[in-house]
Amino acid sequence: MCKRLPDAGKCGGCVRHARPCVSMVTDIELAIVLEERARVSETESEALKCVQELTQSIHELTQSLKTQSAKLDQLKQEQERLSAKSRELTERSMAELEALEAEERVEEQAQTLPQRQAAGAPNASVPSFDWSSLDVYDYPTAWLGTPAPLGNPGSSGGIPPTSQGNSNS
Repeated sequence: MCKRLPDAGKCGGCVRHARPCVSMVTDIELAIVLEERARVSETESEALKCVQELTQSIHELTQSLKTQSAKLDQLKQEQERLSAKSRELTERSMAELEALEAEERVEEQAQTLPQRQAAGAPNASVPSFDWSSLDVYDYPTAWLGTPAPLGNPGSSGGIPPTSQGNSNS
């Protein structure tokens, strides 16, 4: 092992052979530096390769994102179109349903009208009787169609004389 002389910086062997003094420590340091340079070079090469891969991945992801964005826009347009069609179909169905219900009500009224007439129920289509046209003084004739016999309390349609009073008292 070569050791430097503290005062001259050279060992005896180096002086004897007329060479610069290189100690063992310097050789080890040089080897370490060379190894580190090789590692740095290898790391730089790996880093450059990773940067290129990342750049390629970013480019691919950007393209994929653009494609997916276009598909999303198409899907949104399709959804809007389908929503509009759904609203249109719903409105049409509701209109058809209302028409069917109205038709059923008309048919039901047409079926129940003869039943009401047969049961003696008043017909809703017959106009109401105008009571103002009747004259109270023409009661027997106007209302019953025939004159009532006067003074005969037992006959139908007649008015009992006031002199008899109430027989139940």
